[in-house]
Amino acid sequence: MNRYLIINSDSPNNRGDRAILMGNICLLRQTFGDDIDIWALSEYPERDAQWYGIHFIPISVQSLSPFDMLTLLKKAKEFDIIFWGGGELLKDYTNKLSLIYWVIKIYLVSLVNPNVYGMFQGIGPTHSKFGKNLIRFIVGRCKVFFTRDDESKQKLLNWGVKTKIISSFDPAILQTASQLTDETVKMLKTFYDIDETLLNNFIGVGPRNWFHYNKSSWLPYKYRQLLPFQKKAAMGDNSMIMKMHIASLLDDVVQELDTNIIFFPMHMSETENDVEVSRTIISYMRNGERTRVLDKDNISPQHYLNIVSHSKLFIGVRLHSTILATVAKIPSFVFYYVDKGRLYFEQIGLKTYSAPIESILNKEMLSEFKDKIIVLKENETNVKTIIDDNLLKMRTQISDVFKREVFRR
Repeated sequence: MNRYLIINSDSPNNRGDRAILMGNICLLRQTFGDDIDIWALSEYPERDAQWYGIHFIPISVQSLSPFDMLTLLKKAKEFDIIFWGGGELLKDYTNKLSLIYWVIKIYLVSLVNPNVYGMFQGIGPTHSKFGKNLIRFIVGRCKVFFTRDDESKQKLLNWGVKTKIISSFDPAILQTASQLTDETVKMLKTFYDIDETLLNNFIGVGPRNWFHYNKSSWLPYKYRQLLPFQKKAAMGDNSMIMKMHIASLLDDVVQELDTNIIFFPMHMSETENDVEVSRTIISYMRNGERTRVLDKDNISPQHYLNIVSHSKLFIGVRLHSTILATVAKIPSFVFYYVDKGRLYFEQIGLKTYSAPIESILNKEMLSEFKDKIIVLKENETNVKTIIDDNLLKMRTQISDVFKREVFRR
């Protein structure tokens, strides 16, 4: 039996990375068949084995322990191919140490097992020559490197990468939604006070914080936030204005469409804390009683997608919240914070329904956004056709290019 290791991003704590992992698992099974042995990394191996139907090495994806690194290197020798990614791991616009971490980790893995493939990664904004050189080096350790968009491929080529680069799409698009089970409906009522009436009439919202990063700093935000003099910086003026304006926009949409709102937090860690962002937005709303938050981490990736699929429409800031919505063929609008959101909505054919996150700071734009969201709902049938057509093309392409390259080895 062939054995494959996925060195995943932060799927134990990030629902967006879970969507990517689900997509990569789907792709491996489509390519190599169901009778394969797939492994990934997680500090919650039993829970995640149940959720994903694969095996897990019981170490944290982001572990700094040298003992965990030795465990990973020992296990890495046992696999036929190692697939690294996806997500947006290679960048320096948030910090530089995370990039250094991934470079060291994948370099060591490639020493013990050179069959490393980069999996559908987005190359994030990278400002320093140091960062670009690191990215060029580590991509060069891969047999083939798949990107999730053309712009990421072009960046790598411009920086002098010699490894074969294949441009494709985010593997999260390979998921498919299913009907909600009675068990899930019961769980929503028990844990989230979401009854069937609310479940049949809601807009999904995928929140995230922004305007709180010190761009291109050395320390990751989750570590900087632990420093006393940094805590206040996370609550900057623009961050609060963004939440207040999102609240105002949601109030207007709720009144116009006579609907409810369910917040779908994606990042469950205490530092990113999409749950707290959701609650802050609700605190500014006039219609807060018509909102719910999926604030507990007790929903599997598949069930999460199934719940998203019940939305009337979806408004997201987190990219993968809107990817899940479009996978479920829900009309969606994104406020993108870096290029990856813009690029995905161009790929899926919904560029009209996207806007840079900075634009939400302009109060005069809120009525325009509300009108666009109402038009999005009114054009629901046409929008779903656009999503359906583009998803079919994208899924076919990602499957074809992946099979072609891995079977060449």
